[in-house]
Amino acid sequence: MYHDTTAMLQLVQNAYIGNPEALQKLAEIPALHASSSDGAEVVLIQPKHSLRRTDGRIRVLNKETEPGAESLLCADLCRCFPSDGSSWTHIPIPPSFVPKQLRYEENEEGGDGRFVFESEEGRIVKATQRQMGMAFRELDILMTGATEEEIEQAFYAMEQTVVPPPPVKRTAADNPPIPWNGGTLTFEPEYQWFGGETKLGDRAVALNLESAERERALELVPVLQKATGNLSSLDLEARRYAAQQLLELKNDSWLDEDEEELTEDDFAGRMTLESLTLDEDEETTLWYEDGDLFWGHSICVRRSADGEWLSAEMMG
Repeated sequence: MYHDTTAMLQLVQNAYIGNPEALQKLAEIPALHASSSDGAEVVLIQPKHSLRRTDGRIRVLNKETEPGAESLLCADLCRCFPSDGSSWTHIPIPPSFVPKQLRYEENEEGGDGRFVFESEEGRIVKATQRQMGMAFRELDILMTGATEEEIEQAFYAMEQTVVPPPPVKRTAADNPPIPWNGGTLTFEPEYQWFGGETKLGDRAVALNLESAERERALELVPVLQKATGNLSSLDLEARRYAAQQLLELKNDSWLDEDEEELTEDDFAGRMTLESLTLDEDEETTLWYEDGDLFWGHSICVRRSADGEWLSAEMMG
């Protein structure tokens, strides 16, 4: 049985807040899985649809394996936060490691506990969720794929991966609201950024100024104003770029039954801008509702400070 990401995240969130039905359903999942002692973190192992390129690199899609297609075991990493937020990602497990057991191990010195992967041959790999994410951060599993050797190296390196300490948390008192020509940017402590809103036609678009330091945020406001002042053109360029980058993926692997292949114009026309994020390096990220191109997954389009389009990805 395949466990859909959206449904799994909802189940984990409900279990985290103590819902008895969710706790029971989570405990009864037949796939290998483990939870942290407080229920905030869950790791679930299941096969995902994969595509092997001619150069040997393996792309892993976040969906159930189709009949006759290749699959690769992945660990889904679900994490809940006290603010009711949640996050998800997945990491591939190398074919050389056949999981037999997965359990959670407390950290006796405090801090994050580790998830313990044990193979049928008795090999053990222990890592926190943060270590797992850091170990695989350089591999673009979805778009360019990775070789079996790269996957194996990242997986076995997880327990030695050094995770930097979290940054100092700022409060709303540290960061008073910032007025700008589009209204007001208000600091959001749960995300450690300044948030606001603008309009694209008659639709609201969320704005995120990704800095917890007010001084740097003030320096970024003119960049944000330039982007929102040209938002219609920026949106059109981003959708066209995303169509160029992701159309092949859509037509190869994500067509519904009886759905005809799309053109670039079809693809771009189904995307709807939801939010724009500007980070401290002045890189812009536009987040799109996918219009069911990828069955409800978000589309993320990144642009550098000098205006170069960097990537377009389907996100889980």
